[in-house]
Amino acid sequence: MMRGAAFAPVLVALLAASPALAACAPAPGAPPVQVISVSPRGDLALADGRGLRLAGIDWPGRERARDRARLAAYVEALTLHAVVETGDGAPADRWGRIAAQVFVRRPDGRLLWVQGELAEEGMAQAWPEPAASPCWAALLERENLARLARLGVFAAVAARPGGRLRAELRAGISRRTVFEGVVRSVRKGRSVTFVNFVGVRAVTPSWFVSRKLAEDLARSGRDAATLAGKRLRLRGERREAPTPRLTVATVDGVELVE
Repeated sequence: MMRGAAFAPVLVALLAASPALAACAPAPGAPPVQVISVSPRGDLALADGRGLRLAGIDWPGRERARDRARLAAYVEALTLHAVVETGDGAPADRWGRIAAQVFVRRPDGRLLWVQGELAEEGMAQAWPEPAASPCWAALLERENLARLARLGVFAAVAARPGGRLRAELRAGISRRTVFEGVVRSVRKGRSVTFVNFVGVRAVTPSWFVSRKLAEDLARSGRDAATLAGKRLRLRGERREAPTPRLTVATVDGVELVE
């Protein structure tokens, strides 16, 4: 880990006190295999012919070329020619990649959880998806350590305006975003629940909660109707036109911020 000495005692205490940080591990019987190459997008090619994608990591978009290159170099430094094991993965996608948690077997026998390391160093933000669910609580805790220490993507310099898509592209596409705000009001519609946040309406997105997600949130103890006045962190797709709006796919993408 690459932190200043001043934060180290706090980090050690947080790691020792947090059961979720120890909750992610390779799947039982996962065969160790060597990584033979790493793509510019951080995909791992294994000696047994498989391709792996790092589940649960938000890879920077095309407008953030420098961040993409930095993250790929970091993944390569962690994994290239290393022996890795995996957690339970999703079925291969159309490019033949399996989304899974990846663990590097160090020479002393210890395991380094790649996604946890990326999140804890502030190299990337966590992103909800089915293959990340078993390790989601642990991944969020690692990410929150980086937030507290203001590392990487959470540093003040990272918040400055960077690469931008052209206006005509921004209007027509949705893009991944992590949005944090205080809920001003909640209004239930016929098929969608509208969650509005404190802020300037022209730039602050509303959250469009589908009926299915609203039901899943209620089952998890986070009924959308009770969210007014609470601070949320949402991981979802943002669209600018006709008005700024957010959609979130799963309950893992909704976090109550204390």
